[in-house]
Amino acid sequence: MENKIFKFALITSLILHVFMLVSLIFTDKLNIKKKPKIIEIVYQFQQKSQASKERPQKKLKSIKEKKLTPRPEILTKKQSDFSSVFGDIKKKTLQLKAHQKQSSRPPQLGGERQISVPMLKSEKITNPKYVNYHERIRAKIKNRAYFYVDDPQFQAGEVYLTFVISSDGQLKKVKILDQKTSANDHLRTIGLRSIKESNPFPPFPPDLSYPELTFNVIISFELDE
Repeated sequence: MENKIFKFALITSLILHVFMLVSLIFTDKLNIKKKPKIIEIVYQFQQKSQASKERPQKKLKSIKEKKLTPRPEILTKKQSDFSSVFGDIKKKTLQLKAHQKQSSRPPQLGGERQISVPMLKSEKITNPKYVNYHERIRAKIKNRAYFYVDDPQFQAGEVYLTFVISSDGQLKKVKILDQKTSANDHLRTIGLRSIKESNPFPPFPPDLSYPELTFNVIISFELDE
């Protein structure tokens, strides 16, 4: 039994080896029969078109034809000296300021005309705060009245006025007391304008806790001989 198995295995092995040899030989023959493919590589050179070769070239402008920007003129010493110009402007500015400063002041007295706003003797209030405030009001009215001192119609006389000021310094009303006034119509007008144009007045100090106060003043116009 063992001999039969051995023989069977041997025969099978021989058959397999023969089959493998035959297959190898057959495949080799097929490879020999097949011809190798030849691949050709062709390099094509692109030729530049004649149009590109004959492209017109830009004409270069000569340097002489180019417009040159003019050089800035160099000013001479006299032309570049602005100190005199600025000096004249500064001088005129100072003159204008001086003129404005003078116009804001009352006209200067010539020594013959005087204006005063004295404290009335009839005032019996002795409160220092009230007295100080009264002086400030009279000073402002006097300063304003001096703007009319050079008027050709200026004459001697006294204008008695009474007016009311609210606590915030606003003038509420003013009038002339004719029975105590001895002046012509022109001086009466100056007296009224001096008070109206002094408005607003300073507000009341804290110690004068009143909604409004009435003041009496005499504007005295004097002519020295």
